[in-house]
Amino acid sequence: MLSKTIILRSIIAMLAISTLWSCSDDDDIDLPDLTASFSTKETSIGADETSATVTVTLSRKADIAGTLNVTLASEKLAYTTQYTTEPSANGSTVALPVSVGATQVTFLVKKTDGALFDGDEVLNMTLASETQGLLLGANTELKLSFGEVLSTGDVTSADMGGKDEGKQAYFDLSANRQWSKEANSWDLMFTNGSDFVVKLNYSNSVRAVSVGKSDFSAITEQDITDAKAKIPGGFSDPITSIDSETGSLDETAVAPISVTATENMVHLLRFPGQEANTFTWKLAKFYRKNGGYVITHKMPEESTTKTLDVPKNADKGDFTHVSIKSNEIVDLVPANWDIAFTRMSVRLNMGGTSIAYEYKDYVIHGSGCSSAIVTLGEGQELDSEFKAFDKTKAEALELSSVQNTIGSQWRSLGMNGASIKTDRFFVLKDASGNYYKLRFISLTNDGGERGYPKFEYRLLQ
Repeated sequence: MLSKTIILRSIIAMLAISTLWSCSDDDDIDLPDLTASFSTKETSIGADETSATVTVTLSRKADIAGTLNVTLASEKLAYTTQYTTEPSANGSTVALPVSVGATQVTFLVKKTDGALFDGDEVLNMTLASETQGLLLGANTELKLSFGEVLSTGDVTSADMGGKDEGKQAYFDLSANRQWSKEANSWDLMFTNGSDFVVKLNYSNSVRAVSVGKSDFSAITEQDITDAKAKIPGGFSDPITSIDSETGSLDETAVAPISVTATENMVHLLRFPGQEANTFTWKLAKFYRKNGGYVITHKMPEESTTKTLDVPKNADKGDFTHVSIKSNEIVDLVPANWDIAFTRMSVRLNMGGTSIAYEYKDYVIHGSGCSSAIVTLGEGQELDSEFKAFDKTKAEALELSSVQNTIGSQWRSLGMNGASIKTDRFFVLKDASGNYYKLRFISLTNDGGERGYPKFEYRLLQ
């Protein structure tokens, strides 16, 4: 009797699995329309810039291959003599191939070397599709100005690379410009001001602990084993192995770099490996040199070290970024970015225990910027309050220069996943003194994939 019961239950379970499997057939899933839109309606190439990247965003991952066409038109600009594109235009049209799995396509508009501009030239672009099943979205026209413009606002999406958020998305609001960069393209950043501080890549789970010795030759295998044990991964990494999410230079995993070389300890650095739940390691020591820095580093199993000079460079903003894995300085983004969407390593207290924790969809603001949260009162409605909020009200706010004032305060985590907080919006003042109001619209693209948060910002005049 018992064996019959077991057999019956097994048959029922197999039928249930079979039913679920058949219901999960891709042919039975109604995917939302695949649409293409310019990522913004207006952008510019500044006087000191030589090119601009134009991005066409897809509403979800493409399940078909196809072609999008961008038509170029201008009353004052001549193709070749004043500007070109990559890929090149055929007549007045740039053809953009769309591959299966793509979430966006891009092309480059470049100033021609030696060309002169008055600053009022505009290149108008119109988006079209020649592929059945690849439809057009909301933004089919874009205006590219050859000169700085002060954007009055837009509704735009951050490209964080999808659900795993393998990219950081930086925005210059005044120019309505976005730079999307691979999170693992850099490992360390070095202050360019009067301080001598090294910080870790907060978006790529980099960790650091001191080995306790200043001389590579004195480090033993046991020293390395002991250091690795301090940063085992998961929820066991101590908060001292990461920098503070506030951006404070006083709360860093690596102590400030001393002018006395022997006072600077060798650190064990941990990076994510190629496979899930694996790590790669580096031993590194940081010195001062000629007013800047020098890094000496090697893999734990190597006998020889590599070095990299990192001079201070104010043109790069507050920090110079470095890839220690490729032993080179990285040009990440221009110094004048206002806000960035990124993964973030934070120092979190859980049940009285402090741990290093990873947040997604985290928002920080750039150098010289400040921000504030505007929380709605009972009975107030977001749309009307956001629309009515003006510059006078913004100027009366107490703004904070702490980089993570917005942080994760714009969304909630619950049993059904993440959602937007609708009882608040935000104000940001950029380094030039412009005030913007911001509100967040969604965590996902139109296809429901996380990693493409959408927000609205408006200049307050």
